[in-house]
Amino acid sequence: ALETIIDPSTSSGSATGLFFEEQKVENLIKAIKQFSNMTFDPVDCIKQANKFSFKKFKKNFMNEILPPI
Repeated sequence: ALETIIDPSTSSGSATGLFFEEQKVENLIKAIKQFSNMTFDPVDCIKQANKFSFKKFKKNFMNEILPPI
């Protein structure tokens, strides 16, 4: 998830999600409560998600297996 989510603690305003510590019930509850009080810019979320689109994956994959001649 470190490459897909931009956490507010590591970002200067373009956060797209929230990380939480060890996967324990109490940590998840704390993160959900914190998340409920946050707002995220849909444009930032879409921009980040597009980095992992099928189109981009296919392009990068093809560039790796068929380098330009």
